[in-house]
Amino acid sequence: MTIRNFLPGFGMRTVVALAVAAAVVVAALLAVGSPASAQSSSDGEEIWSATMTVGSITGAAGLGFHDRGDVNTDYGSLDDNTFTFDGTDYTVSIINDSPFNGGQRVLAVFPHPSDSEARSWTFHVGGEKFVLDDGVIVDDGALRGYQFRNIGRTSWSDNDEVAVKITALPIITIEAVTSTVEYGGNNNAAESTAEFRFTRTGGTANALSFKLNYNGIFSGESATRNFEAGQSSFSNFHWAVEVDNNGNPVCSFFWTVLSGDGYVVATPDTAFVTIEGPGTTCMATM
Repeated sequence: MTIRNFLPGFGMRTVVALAVAAAVVVAALLAVGSPASAQSSSDGEEIWSATMTVGSITGAAGLGFHDRGDVNTDYGSLDDNTFTFDGTDYTVSIINDSPFNGGQRVLAVFPHPSDSEARSWTFHVGGEKFVLDDGVIVDDGALRGYQFRNIGRTSWSDNDEVAVKITALPIITIEAVTSTVEYGGNNNAAESTAEFRFTRTGGTANALSFKLNYNGIFSGESATRNFEAGQSSFSNFHWAVEVDNNGNPVCSFFWTVLSGDGYVVATPDTAFVTIEGPGTTCMATM
């Protein structure tokens, strides 16, 4: 993804320059909001939806919705411009369409979503949809925009009503709760047991299956794990062993969550555990 700087200020001159140079500005999120209704699709759970009444402003090439608190530059409207996602409040402040760069739509967000959220969120406007991470980032620190270029113009006109929403796929995180364990020759000993914890954020209403790889002990072997409906986290346990299934000494092992359909894997996607204590004869880190 390309990253560029923009939005040095927010007066009339800046807005016109943005519409002419950057083109389509789509949505900015500031803090404040209320929970959205939860509806699921292949793009994830709906976290915000609204109806936009299209507007425009003299001197700007784009049209849509703009609300930055300046009567000289604001236009259009949303019937609901606030929502809460995973405890963070957002306000949608800009949705726009422009003829430049082959026709663009852009989502500008504050607070900035994480990289994992950018891969998880899909912006829907009318019949179009865009994964944030597929856009070109433009950022000035106060606003972050995701420009979706070379997609042609919309057929919007002033006073048209356009459905808009954001959906989010679950984000899976893996963590080694026990980062170091001892090999004592007893697989049932607590000190020889590593705990891996899996957490998902975003939609948790439905059951979700995902795959992971074991490395270091059963190198390269994969397994399927499952979140039950309504479950946001669970733990799996693995015992420390002296050698792997090929007879090689083991001094560490790690699990990696694999990418798949219906979810996004957070970064880092791997959790490591170190094996120490008597019985370990490691000649190299696995």
